[in-house]
Parts: sequence; structure tokens; C-alpha cells
Amino acid sequence: MRLRILAALLLPLTASVAALAGSPVRISGVHFDGLLLGAPEPDSAVRLINTDTRRPANVSGFALSEAFAVKPKKGYAAEGTPADEGISESGAAGALRARRQRALKLPEGAVIPPGGEIWLAASGEAFLQVFGALPAFEASDARPDVDDLQGGAFLLLPAEHGAVALLDDAGAVVDFVAYEASKEGYYDDTALAGLPWKGPAVRLKKTSFFGWKGQVLARDRDEQGRALPDTDTAADWDSGFSRKLLGEEPTHRIEIAGQSRFVTRPLRARAKVKATSAPDNNYAALVGAIQSATKELRVRIYELSNAKIVEELIKAKRRGVDVTVFLEGSPVGGISDQERWLADRAFKAGIGVYFLATPKGSKLKPRYRFDHSKYVLVDERLAIIGTENFGRTGVPVFNSFGNRGWMVHIEEPRFVKQLREVWEADFRRGVAADVIAIDASPDDAYGLPYRKADFVPDQELHRGQYPDPVKPLVVEDTMGLELVLSPDTSLNERSAIIGMIGRAHKTLYVEQNSIRRRWGKKADSSDPDSEERDDAGNAPNLALQAVVRAARRGVQVRVLLDSTWYNVQGDEDRDNDDTVAWLNELARTEGLDIAAKVINLETTHLEKIHAKGVIVDDREVFVGSINWTENSFKGNREVGVIVGHPKVTGYYAKLFRRDWAASRMYAADVVTKATIHATRDPRSKVLRRV
Repeated sequence: MRLRILAALLLPLTASVAALAGSPVRISGVHFDGLLLGAPEPDSAVRLINTDTRRPANVSGFALSEAFAVKPKKGYAAEGTPADEGISESGAAGALRARRQRALKLPEGAVIPPGGEIWLAASGEAFLQVFGALPAFEASDARPDVDDLQGGAFLLLPAEHGAVALLDDAGAVVDFVAYEASKEGYYDDTALAGLPWKGPAVRLKKTSFFGWKGQVLARDRDEQGRALPDTDTAADWDSGFSRKLLGEEPTHRIEIAGQSRFVTRPLRARAKVKATSAPDNNYAALVGAIQSATKELRVRIYELSNAKIVEELIKAKRRGVDVTVFLEGSPVGGISDQERWLADRAFKAGIGVYFLATPKGSKLKPRYRFDHSKYVLVDERLAIIGTENFGRTGVPVFNSFGNRGWMVHIEEPRFVKQLREVWEADFRRGVAADVIAIDASPDDAYGLPYRKADFVPDQELHRGQYPDPVKPLVVEDTMGLELVLSPDTSLNERSAIIGMIGRAHKTLYVEQNSIRRRWGKKADSSDPDSEERDDAGNAPNLALQAVVRAARRGVQVRVLLDSTWYNVQGDEDRDNDDTVAWLNELARTEGLDIAAKVINLETTHLEKIHAKGVIVDDREVFVGSINWTENSFKGNREVGVIVGHPKVTGYYAKLFRRDWAASRMYAADVVTKATIHATRDPRSKVLRRV
């Protein structure tokens, strides 16, 4: 069966098809630094979009052309620079009138549906390996189920620099993009003069926390996935760059090959919601949900080390429930022997166990830096979304011990369907190369053998001194529900977390495992280019910018962060203690109603804050897996939900106030220093180091 991104690709030509003159078709993505070796790289690809959302666009005879022989600036001598023979010296305008170096034509009958997109790839087979889907067209004639481009080999799209032009069937340039990634720069200021392009090429050096290998140079979009108005400048392609400030773009995602591109679809509906928390009650609620399954369980979790939860999954399998577990294949520190033991037990009981990873020895990368999501789907009727891994502290059997974590159970058919679509997009077994079965390797890299020969499974049930655990809250009422996904929607400015913060009028509470004051790569003191060093180490934390903006418009802001040792290290200037100090100093200097603390784990009797929660005006609450690091928003698969209901929000607001009140004084080891509040004022106006 032919797999097509756009089913309407072979629509007949009609009068409603957009005319070639003033074509609405634009280049919307360039995969130029591929993961597979070759010249051209076999996974090279260019994406086209029909910006007309009402009419299909006829692209019969349209062509892709490389470089237009734009000359490098004087003195540039990178290896592999294309020759410029036969090109006049009159600049790019002359090059436009000269021959194309390579051109690939779309065949007769090629049409892009209204608002639709198509990929044109070097090789359909290679594209499938990297993107997990087939392109609309390929240059290599490698697959009979993918239509062919006319013109032979695909464009050369070097990692250091390149240009792509889209021509209509008369040879007129419809769209153009040029990029350069080298530190010294490839094009001078006049190199692109005369092309349908204004200003410098898209400059990629140190623009992101992420490298460009495997990344798509993607056109900027709005929150509904529509291309922004074309300005024929580099500004059309930079919304995901780390240096972008709040308010400069409608959304700030980057795109890695094969990632999903869901858009925000908020709901207002009657739903049944159970609010739960760790260590209070989330274990009993989760086990109850697993026991209620009659048809299927879909479990997606970063780490799985709680033997009791795996026992419940095995029991579900034995009573005929279809159970699938999808885990992160390379968690920080590696897969623990405890997880290997439990994954092997589940697999031997007949449960499908899979990992987001890549085959051993492969040059491919997973679509997401980490699968950090934490959710369960029960019988297509219930979605459980939380902040906790399924471990001894995240979902503790006894509620006197554990993390501060939040977990919400939602029964609303349309919302559950949205989350199921995320599962289906990511768990493409047999299609996506990064979905690896536990038994896929002869070395059994994800199950047994254990890393430590003397490993003994941990089945101890831990107890602590956490006092007065609360009961879960069940609410059945009309409420708002918004699924929040990284990297798809989590950095939208009018929805998701930032949009929610923007709606705050009175109070804003944030309880978080990790908030870095700055994003981007850590500054390199050996780099003599101070301006680039500032870009690399001082990129804005967009969510934190939104918090400060809320305070500046008069909202009362309280921020409570984790104080576990790795979040308050003295030799790291972007840890939680530094964020707290900065926020409190900002409150002092600007007279803002901001107060920030790191939690006192001794007085709260919690293991750590692992929640990633936001509460606005006691009427909206965010619960999800997203830490406030750049990687969590842009690189990981993360899942969360905004619930708009005062009772559900009130449940988590009470927990926040409890943790806040118990953290008036704290001492946190920061290597050779300690950080304490100067007074017992719960607003923590001053924070000093001793």
C-alpha cells in the first residue's frame, strides 16, 4: 500500500487550482545535514507548503534548484565548495539568468492540497529510515511506491552552506533560502543581491543548544502550524533559535527529522478528573486505574523501577489486557539493573516492551533527545498524565515517603483521543527506526544481562515521615483541557505554559524540579569571541521571562524549586539556587511581588520536588513532565495538560502552599557554600550566601 503524506497529490487539474503567477507555494523545510553518508546525503530533503488554505496548488513542472552559483566571500576556501564555471561576474542576478547547477522537476499532475505540505527527498528509503514516513517524491527511483522527480541526482546540500530555489514551470523563482553554518561565514553582504532574498543568509552558527545534524531548517509558523507571511529574509527561519526573546515569535520550537508537528487543540467539555499527588495517594490511584483496564494499557515512561507497578501490569496481561510499555532507551546514567530486571519480567509475561533508541552501530538518532513523558492510556477512555517516573520515590507504595509529584486522571473522549494520536505518532513499530523491541538485539542491550554481576533486585517498600497525606480529589464538571507537548506546542506564546502564565491576573505559583535562569550552551571562557559567548551562554529562558512579565504587571509570584544536591551545585551558575537568588534580587531592585525559595526537604519530609507545576489565579493548573530547561521544551518528548477548573486547581494550590510554608528557612549544600534565607519572612525577600 502506498504511503503518502498527502493523499490528494494526484488530483486532476481544475480551474480551482492556484495559478502559477503569484504561487502560494513556498519552501517550508530543508534537511541539509543528514544522518546518512553519501553525496548527496541520501536523507537530504526539501519540504514545500501550499500557503493557500482554500485552494490546491498545481506544482506540475515546478523545480528545485541548488545554489544558483552564488559566490563565496573573498578568501573563503572551504573544502567541497561548488565550482562556478560558466557563471557571469554580475553577481547573483547574473547567476539567475545562467544555468541551474542541478534541477529536479515535479511530474505532471503534482498538486499540493489546501494548506498541505509535501517532502521531496533524495531517497525514499533513506527518508523512511530517518523520518519514519515516506516522502511524496524521490530522486533516486529506489522505491516503486514513491513517485519520481525528474532530473537525476538530488541537490547537494552541504552542512557548511547552501541555497535552494523553487522555480515554477516557466523558470521563474517562486521562493529561495540560503544558509551558512561556518564560523567565518560563506557569503558576503552582496552575494545574494538580485535574488528574491533580502539581507544575509540564515546564519546557523551557535544559534541553538542543538547541533544541526538531523535538524530541519524550518520556516517559522504560527500556533496552528500555518507559515508566517514570507519576508524573503533570514527572519523567516529563526523562531527556534535560542537568542529569540519572548514576544518576537508566536512559537519557538525547533524541528528534528521525524518529529511530530501537532498543534494546540484546547477543549472545553464535561470531564471527570481525579487529582492525585505523591507521596500522598498517586500509587493507589494508578494501581486502581491499571486494575480497571479491560482491553488495553499503553504505558509511556522515562524510567520504570517500581516492582509493584510491574506486578500490576503483569496481572492485567494475564487477564487478557493488551499491554505495551514504551521506555526511554538512554536515560541519564543508563538503564538501571532494576529496570532491566523489571523489563525482562514484563517481557517474559507477554508484555510488549520497547525503547526509544537506535539500533546498535547505526548512524541514526532518536527523534527526541529523551522520551521524558509520563503517561498511561487505559482502554481509550482514561488518560493519566503526571510528573513522576514509576519508581520508588515517584509512585511510592507507602505514602509516608517519596517525591512531591503531581498526577492527574482525565476521562474525556476527545482529550483521550488527542493523547492516543501522540502515542500512535511516536510508537510506529516496524516503521520508525528508533522504536526498539527489548529482544531486538542479540546482546539484549535493554534487558538482561545486568550491568553489575552481583545485582540484587530492590523489592524493599520504603517508609518515611511525610505527615498528613491528603486524599485524591474527584471532580466531574465542565472544564478546560489543553494537551501540552514538547517540542510541538510547549513554547507557544498564546497557549500552553507561556500562554497560561500570560493569563495570570492575581497569583502565579510555580513548583518545579529545575529552572535554569539562562538557556543555550554554557559559556566557554576559552572562546575569544565574547559576543558569541554571550549568545551561547545567556540565551533567555522563555518561560522564566513570562514569569517576570507577570510580576511586572502586578501579579503576585511565588516560585518553589528543588534543593537536591545536583540542583544547587556551587560550581554551576545556572542551578536552582542561582535562579532563586536572581528572582529575589529582581524583586528587591524593581519592587516586584516575587518571592522564590528552594524547598527545605528536612522540614517537608520529601525526597525532592519532582513536580513540574504551574498554578494561575487558583483557576488553572499545569501538570506534566516539562522541566524548565531548553532541552525539555525543544528536544525531548514531553507531555502535560492544563486543567481549567477551580476545584482541581485548588487541590494542587493547597499542596503548593503547604510546601512553601514549610520552607521558610533552609540550608542547601552547594559544595563549599550554603544558601539561606536572611529572615523567616515566607516571601523570602532577601537571599544571601554565607
